[in-house]
Amino acid sequence: MELYTGLQRLNLSKNPLTTLSWQLFKNLQLVELRLEGIVFICGCEIRWIQLWQQRGEAGLQTQQLYCKTGANKIRLRSMNIAHCDLPDISVTHSNLTVMEGDNITVSCNGSGSPLPDVDWTVKGLHSINTHQSNVYWPNIHSINLTLVNVSRDDNDFVLTCISANVVGMTNMSLQLAVQYKYVANMKYKTLPW
Repeated sequence: MELYTGLQRLNLSKNPLTTLSWQLFKNLQLVELRLEGIVFICGCEIRWIQLWQQRGEAGLQTQQLYCKTGANKIRLRSMNIAHCDLPDISVTHSNLTVMEGDNITVSCNGSGSPLPDVDWTVKGLHSINTHQSNVYWPNIHSINLTLVNVSRDDNDFVLTCISANVVGMTNMSLQLAVQYKYVANMKYKTLPW
């Protein structure tokens, strides 16, 4: 389910929710998200709300939010869940410069707990590409993107690696610079003298 992307204010207060996923809000630029009167179940699934509250996003910093752990109701600000954070991300290159026709492999590592899903966005890429995924248990997910026979049509293409878990998403982008030989197609005309 995806919400209308132009939505800026959303009031979910006093709903019988016990959890809420950040993925519903990933494409929104919310100015205000009202969650007062909801008692969530304390856990990793709502850690993103706590992080937004700490950062002052969507007006959450002014709200008294609560979660339940067993029979105890605590303030969300006080929730402490071990092994539950946003993923970290790193890529092997900051920018890629290749010659047309070359092959290149770039790696992206997403680490964190819970283990994140990691992927490259390649929609619109002309070069042939393959993905190879490796998991280094317990907390690193690596994905290699290999571009084969790189096309000049991909010059200035922005490759983005995304790392996501139940807490949220991080991404890192790099620009592909494809160098190629310019071939001038010149026609000669004989001028009558």
